[in-house]
Amino acid sequence: MGSENIESTAQYFPDIYEFEEFNDFSDEPPALSEWGLKKIAQLQIKLEQLQSIKDSKSYFGAKYNMHNFSRNELYGLANEVFGFNGWSTKISNYNINDVPSDDESRFSAICQVTVELFLKDGTFKDGSGVGEALNLPFKYQCYEKAKKEAVTDAIKNAILGLREVYYEYELKLEHN
Repeated sequence: MGSENIESTAQYFPDIYEFEEFNDFSDEPPALSEWGLKKIAQLQIKLEQLQSIKDSKSYFGAKYNMHNFSRNELYGLANEVFGFNGWSTKISNYNINDVPSDDESRFSAICQVTVELFLKDGTFKDGSGVGEALNLPFKYQCYEKAKKEAVTDAIKNAILGLREVYYEYELKLEHN
């Protein structure tokens, strides 16, 4: 066999612009589909209706705020508005910290979670949540409870945060 010169096809420093388009600096409003806009508006209307029902049942002048909706209420509304397969979530980050306790046989922890909520049209919103578990007999129970509370809180915040996506879209349309 001869010593033939064969050209290398390896490219050690590819240009990232070949793989993705970067339009982060455009002044165009975010790409929200007509479906996404309508569904987020429907969700907001249903949340306001639920809020007014809760306010009418308030005792001693106590008012509920939007963050006092239960997990079941928000998940039910999201399923009703977006459809059962119209939305999904993904845990993108979480951190669990032990809390010191006087009793060595009991465990406590605080968990912080970031969840990404996606609608079927590609609309995206992230939410953060915090959960805590105090004085549980086993460490795994403590971690499990803290993480579950944090994930629930994060999903609730992401669902409620969809209205911010709608407002940002409206603001960008006004400024263009």
